[in-house]
Amino acid sequence: MRVNMKILWVSVFLMLWLLPHAATAQEASQKKMADKPAALVNGTMIPLDTLEKEVRKIKELSAMRGEQVAEPQMEGLKHEVLERLINFELLCQESVKRNIPVSSEAIDQELQGLKERFPDEDTYRDTMAKMGVTQAELKSQIKRSLAVKNLLEQEVLSNISVSDEESETFYEENPGYFEEPEQVKASHIFVAVPEDASKADKKETRAKIDAAGKRLKDGDDFETVAREVSQCPSSEQGGDLGFFARGSMDKTFEDTAFSMKPDETSPVIETSFGYHIIRVTDRKDERVVPFDEAKDTIDKHLKNQKNNKGVEEYVNGLKKSAKIDRFL
Repeated sequence: MRVNMKILWVSVFLMLWLLPHAATAQEASQKKMADKPAALVNGTMIPLDTLEKEVRKIKELSAMRGEQVAEPQMEGLKHEVLERLINFELLCQESVKRNIPVSSEAIDQELQGLKERFPDEDTYRDTMAKMGVTQAELKSQIKRSLAVKNLLEQEVLSNISVSDEESETFYEENPGYFEEPEQVKASHIFVAVPEDASKADKKETRAKIDAAGKRLKDGDDFETVAREVSQCPSSEQGGDLGFFARGSMDKTFEDTAFSMKPDETSPVIETSFGYHIIRVTDRKDERVVPFDEAKDTIDKHLKNQKNNKGVEEYVNGLKKSAKIDRFL
């Protein structure tokens, strides 16, 4: 089912967007920018430095996904990020005005959740130290974010619901969303062959995958061999790749997988990535997902749409009575 599930942009972890970067060689110029406003929201300054940091973070995240933010897009991106910061500042101010409560237990719980994103306590402390963030500052940011979350829950989200009629209408008007193509569930044992591999290296790699195939023929468990031999991250799950449809894998790989029956194991095959042994564990025929099965997902999708619209309207209402000066 291919419903595009947008999430509410205001979340507890929005506070991570507000943490300062570690000091860099550009620290002096950044300090100058910190004194320059990108905007004033009811007299509260959003520093140009903060805006520049947020834009850099987006560019870094895009680069991690193999995407680049083109120069012509930069101006629009800056304005978009500035509006996001303005919106958040307005919500923070409103939460203070309304005296929205945030318990110390809730702050500690969010802080613990943040810590659990790190491998260990030392890594967490080192990262915070490099970013120049004290425990008190972090708790303050968490409190601001939770106050915004509680404000939106109280003023917007608690009043939003989705009726059965709305869900049924969406299902009937968007049949394409609920068409599922044929899928297979497969595991594989993979040994990589670099593009510049010599004949000798390729021969050695082939010997490794052949040895794995022999172990399977001798009765060794596929998952065990995958964990010990496979160079794919899926090795941690015994080689399990989950369900996939055509067009999502290397063509040679998927042609082989879709030609197989459940519980069937392929001979060694070669793709542009290297050598594989595939085991198909399940199949799903092409189908239309029935409404009863799709309803929960539809409800969440429509609820998120309404949430986004409700938050947007609420923020726009705050903007009407606010004094906002932009300096871009």
